[in-house]
Amino acid sequence: MTPAAHRGIGPGRAKGVPAYYDRLLVPAVEPDMDIPLRYSIVAALAQVAGSVGGGIVAVRRNPDTRSVHQLRVAILKLRNGLRLLPRAWPAAQSSSLDRDLHWLRTQLAVSREWDLLLGDHALWQDADAVSAPRLHALAQAEQKRAADHVAAVVRTLRCEHLEERLGKMALPPLNSLQEAGEGMAPRRAIEKQFAAVVARKHACGGRPEDYHRLRKAVKRLGYSCQLLEGGFGDLATRYAEELGPLQHELGKVNDATVALGRLQELERRSGLPHGTTRRMRAHLKRRRDRHIEELQPAWKRFRHARRFWRDDD
Repeated sequence: MTPAAHRGIGPGRAKGVPAYYDRLLVPAVEPDMDIPLRYSIVAALAQVAGSVGGGIVAVRRNPDTRSVHQLRVAILKLRNGLRLLPRAWPAAQSSSLDRDLHWLRTQLAVSREWDLLLGDHALWQDADAVSAPRLHALAQAEQKRAADHVAAVVRTLRCEHLEERLGKMALPPLNSLQEAGEGMAPRRAIEKQFAAVVARKHACGGRPEDYHRLRKAVKRLGYSCQLLEGGFGDLATRYAEELGPLQHELGKVNDATVALGRLQELERRSGLPHGTTRRMRAHLKRRRDRHIEELQPAWKRFRHARRFWRDDD
């Protein structure tokens, strides 16, 4: 199968990964990394660790929608960085830290989902006038329960220990910064992430879970570009900008899918007649379809972007 055969996103789930994907996995030539480049990458990771620690403090102070979302994003960026460049920190330290980060992000997820649903004013305007107050009140109660859970989680001993470890990681001594990056291969690592995006797109058969997997792969690549900006400069910044529309559209597709699930949950709990949320669900499905249509031009823009980590692109 040629590369042109799978540039579009649509139905037709592939049974296997194309030969093109195998070629993508061949690593780019990796020159020896000098100390300044290693320093910039590890220092960027340390900065992200500081953002996570600061995010925990912000959520502890006020677990509102913005602070919870910013903490979740910072956690994703740090976990991605630790996986992208596993030699940046000792393996045992990275593995343990990743488990705690995954735990914390999981605890924050439900709160974010209810915030998205309640913040969608256009959706609630399309709700049935009779049932909307009951559904909205139930959603607010679930949001409050989720926010209380988040407030309790960031005050646990486990979270306090995590915050302490992140503080140490955010202020490493200079000699550890220089030594930690030895053996790192950022070009090879980001090439594999790029290949994973192409493979996920190729396997996208139009199901919500397919778009979700593609979205996660795209987010990892975008976060990696941000992490490498200190070493690759404007080239990495511009590539992240070209990736942005694809990440945005996939995020909107996922938001609609999550809201659909929460609406169905509300309908079951409300005691209202079956089909009460039909108009709202139809609204979300139309919106999701619009964003799916926008994936095609966003994908083309991404594929035409020059891969800054390769000398032959």
